[in-house]
Amino acid sequence: MATTDFKKAPLNRPNAIGTLDSGTHPTGISNSATSITLSSGDGAKFPSTADFWITFYEDDADTNEIAEVTANPSSDTFGTISRGQQGTSAAAWGALGETVNVGMLITRDQFTDLQTAVNNIEDGTTVLASVTTDGDIIANTGNTTIAIANTVATTINMGAAASSAINLGHASGTLTSLGIHNIGTSGTATTIKGTLNVDEAATFDTTLGVTGDTTLTGDLAVNGGDITTTASTLNVGTANATTVAAFTAASTSLGLGHASGTNTIAGATTFSEAMTITAANAFTIDNNNARMFWREADQTTDEKYWEISAQSKLFRLRAFNDAIGLSETVWTVTRGTAMDVTAQSWRISNTTAMDLDSNGDFRVRNDTQIDGTLDVDGNVTLGNASTDTITLTGRAQVRQVTDAGPMTATDGSVREIVYNTSDSKFYGCTTTGSPATWSALN
Repeated sequence: MATTDFKKAPLNRPNAIGTLDSGTHPTGISNSATSITLSSGDGAKFPSTADFWITFYEDDADTNEIAEVTANPSSDTFGTISRGQQGTSAAAWGALGETVNVGMLITRDQFTDLQTAVNNIEDGTTVLASVTTDGDIIANTGNTTIAIANTVATTINMGAAASSAINLGHASGTLTSLGIHNIGTSGTATTIKGTLNVDEAATFDTTLGVTGDTTLTGDLAVNGGDITTTASTLNVGTANATTVAAFTAASTSLGLGHASGTNTIAGATTFSEAMTITAANAFTIDNNNARMFWREADQTTDEKYWEISAQSKLFRLRAFNDAIGLSETVWTVTRGTAMDVTAQSWRISNTTAMDLDSNGDFRVRNDTQIDGTLDVDGNVTLGNASTDTITLTGRAQVRQVTDAGPMTATDGSVREIVYNTSDSKFYGCTTTGSPATWSALN
């Protein structure tokens, strides 16, 4: 703020010179007079508000007295003046009828104040309220560092006009921002040339456009907005990142890709929670060596797990158990051939995890060929009508018991057939029980 008071220097009032009114002061003024009246019309040459300096002199301006007008003038009358200022002495003027001149002249203190103010600006001790320039501000002192503002300034506004364009720095230099700054104005473009180092948080009220690469050594927070691109390919992360943790909040829902697009995951992928695929044809294994692993629900390590792999025309389900060193292919499907179950046993019951309808039943609706042993845990119903025909081209073996009674200690259900090794006969159950009632069939 301005601290130098020039007491309305006469720079803009070069004609502010009048004379004492001879009618009001026929014998001049004494050295103690504190009010004067100027000749008619001369008052308009002076400022209308106090404070300002006036100088009394007669023929010789070198002999003078400086006074201060401390109250607002009234027409041609200066009602309150302070005599003998700036090292001069109050004197009597016009006592012999001389013309007494009253003017706003440049005084000694005004020169001193002006010199002090300029020196303070030059050495940086004066704080300027504002600086307006139609040209450039250039530092030619040879200093390599130019400081704008100091530790007192809390806000620095640059280029606040609507059409302002601000260029900061040089392409080969470094621009460092250590505080809070408002650069530019809404709706305008601010160009920063060279490297911009921001040591604290930076807020951008409008779009931030970066034509080159941007390196962040801290975190990037996107609050409420989107990360978009106009390019056809967007790469997030580089070969240097070994772990990328994204969207780890407990309530985060992650949407990847578009319904009409393809999502490709390169490398091993681990799902620590349930993965649900709701769209038809949504999960595809199309690489010759693509694999998908998952652990059983009760496993906390990779001791026991499953692998689904696709290779060439082959689709394979394998079971692993690292604790006992087991690696066994239990299900193989080759395109164009029959489904091959190659495990030591393949069991389907209504208590296992393989439920093919809402009742947990396994149903075969068309012709099925089974090469080898078929073990079924649970009841088996062949046919669903009395006219159905069941044809066995091979051998049918029934349950075998050893009951020397004969058949007095064997449990059974009505219509069940068993073979008793004690008498080499077949028996049919006529009454369900424990033991049941049996009748010999041969």
